[in-house]
Amino acid sequence: MFPPLFFRIEVRPFLAGLHRYLGLLLAGFLCLAGLTGTLLVFHHEIDAALNPSWFRAPQRNQVRLDADALAQAVSVQMPGSRLDLIYLDAAPGESIRIRLKSRDKMGQPVMSEAFLDPYDGRLLGVRQEGVLIWDRVHVMPLVFRLHQQLLISPPTGKWVTGAVALLWLLHSLTGFYLTLPRNRPFWSRWRQVWRVKRGASRARLEMDLHRAGGLWCWALLVMLAFSAVYLNLRKEVFIPAISWLSTPTPPVIEQTSLQMTSFQPRLNYTQAIATGHAQLPRSEIRYRLRYVQYLPERGAYRLAFEETEHDKAAKAVRFEQLLIDADTGDVLASRSYDRGTFADRLMAWQFPLHSGQVFGWPGRIVIALSGLLITLLSATGLLIWLRKRRVVSRRHPLPLLRNSRSFSC
Repeated sequence: MFPPLFFRIEVRPFLAGLHRYLGLLLAGFLCLAGLTGTLLVFHHEIDAALNPSWFRAPQRNQVRLDADALAQAVSVQMPGSRLDLIYLDAAPGESIRIRLKSRDKMGQPVMSEAFLDPYDGRLLGVRQEGVLIWDRVHVMPLVFRLHQQLLISPPTGKWVTGAVALLWLLHSLTGFYLTLPRNRPFWSRWRQVWRVKRGASRARLEMDLHRAGGLWCWALLVMLAFSAVYLNLRKEVFIPAISWLSTPTPPVIEQTSLQMTSFQPRLNYTQAIATGHAQLPRSEIRYRLRYVQYLPERGAYRLAFEETEHDKAAKAVRFEQLLIDADTGDVLASRSYDRGTFADRLMAWQFPLHSGQVFGWPGRIVIALSGLLITLLSATGLLIWLRKRRVVSRRHPLPLLRNSRSFSC
């Protein structure tokens, strides 16, 4: 049995209070996420502008080195590190990015990112992941960590930002409900909420910007919150929830077991890449190779292919991942957009939508502006609350107020 108080709760005042206090709780987080997200839309361009000698490799009349030659160059120039992953999707004039594994003086694992000249394998630069150094080399990785996990060590940082995303999603839903008029005529009253009145007072302008801005971009904000839940709480929340509708295909690494003993692979990088291309379905033959990774603990190469273009207006989201046995060349596991489940396709869209990449430059600009809009909505919501708080304080100077509904927005 529910307590009698449950039936006396009025829905609209309750949701108004929930929206208000969620907004106050999330205001700082959302301002930070909005501003850093705007920068991250142009992450690669800003990073390359700050570190041109690392990211740029002038084109020459030479054949670019293959993966094995790049791996050999890494082993010579960085003997204390183990090559983890090679990104092979660099555009003409760009350097090759690689990921390296090593250990510090305490024996703890360290991940680094290095940049190689694609024509001669010369090391252009290297930076360690996770260090708190605010210089031009590390500023964009730090902005990414700040946006993704608030500079808190994983997995705690991602849990915090994931919880913020869930609360933000709830906050957006309650905000939409509160714009719906309580009295008739419904449409004529609701139409006024979508407008910003010209020549209005400062208080009215703040309210109009908050409500109209949130309404016009409501679907975009809900999409960003929804995709943020996926990006931060994929295993903890998103996959268990989506599994009620469709079964996701596990990542290729999780489809295989660990090897008890390590061995020298018979296939090199070039042979593994050729094998992977030969195993692609006919419909995916034009996919480009994004990266190749050798996994000694599984005795396999991991290859990630992606579609080069989706249509004239949007970039691709289709992909194919293969796990190739480093000894026999057999396909140990695969994961594909075209042959995947509904859950696989839904998850494949989340990062491209969150970053705006799926719609090319127009999409990226929209997402960048949405980051500024999130900051505006959080700021105007805080100003509205502070103004009403001052009004209530003047009317009721006592420190304790019995009528909590006086604080309603």
